[in-house]
Amino acid sequence: YRIPDEWYLKMCDQILKLKPNAKFYLASNGTDRELEIFRRNLDVIDYRSISNNNNTPAHLIDLFSLANTKMIVGSVSTFTLVAHWYKDRYHIIPESLNQKLNIEKTKKALFE
Repeated sequence: YRIPDEWYLKMCDQILKLKPNAKFYLASNGTDRELEIFRRNLDVIDYRSISNNNNTPAHLIDLFSLANTKMIVGSVSTFTLVAHWYKDRYHIIPESLNQKLNIEKTKKALFE
């Protein structure tokens, strides 16, 4: 099951209302074409931004980069759960397309 892009964009829009200069780390196995909507609408970085052309596999860069973000906006997958548990990051998971962020938890994750 793939989470609709619309859900991610709505969550990120709510984050941007709290922190207008927020950047988003994009970890995905989607194609460049599938991810273009995020690059057009958000300030994103991905493994290519930080890999320095070394031989580290993209999925390892993604995993440790996610674990070191302030919060994770993502599906309930083994990949995101490992990143969440590794550094005990706040993890926003899909509940509905009209989901509202928990403002207090989000502020705490963003600003502490």
